[in-house]
Amino acid sequence: MSSQINLFDPRLRPPRKFFSTAAMATALGALFLVLAMIYGAERHETTRLQTAMARSTGALASVQTRLARLAARLPEDPREQVGHPGAHAVGVALNAGRGGYAPYLAMFARHKLAGLSITGITIVGADHEMTIRGTAASAALVPRYLRELGKDALMHGACFALLDLHRPRTGPALPGRRAPDVVFELRTTPGAE
Repeated sequence: MSSQINLFDPRLRPPRKFFSTAAMATALGALFLVLAMIYGAERHETTRLQTAMARSTGALASVQTRLARLAARLPEDPREQVGHPGAHAVGVALNAGRGGYAPYLAMFARHKLAGLSITGITIVGADHEMTIRGTAASAALVPRYLRELGKDALMHGACFALLDLHRPRTGPALPGRRAPDVVFELRTTPGAE
């Protein structure tokens, strides 16, 4: 019978130094380098954004100054605006900018016409370029609706650049509902006087 005897005591082995001075210095150096690169990138981005913000602020101040000058030249009484070309459009734009799109939606709600329904309204940009889509029981209702819209103060000076009027290519109407005779789309010209 033979047996092995281990005379090596693991406690006598020299201890490993995981956090030696050289390892710590290398880790701190790498960490410092990464932080310096992140700081440099963020500093560059901040400078770029501050420059863009300064340009935007200057442009906004310029536009606000021009708008204030135009508003000062605009007569208070709408009856006096007749002799000023485009004055009403500026007034509408000023008021629409303050009230958003609610005045337009209220205008469409006021001007209802039996046999004509609006299926979509799109209002875009500072010029409030509009696209109006709808259906009508007859083609004669569309010009009548345009005349009614033209009477509203918001539409004074608006110019429709597109009138698309065609018969729909759909199947049979839903039960209890008559299929529309025509489908229309109206689009205003941006900045029309």
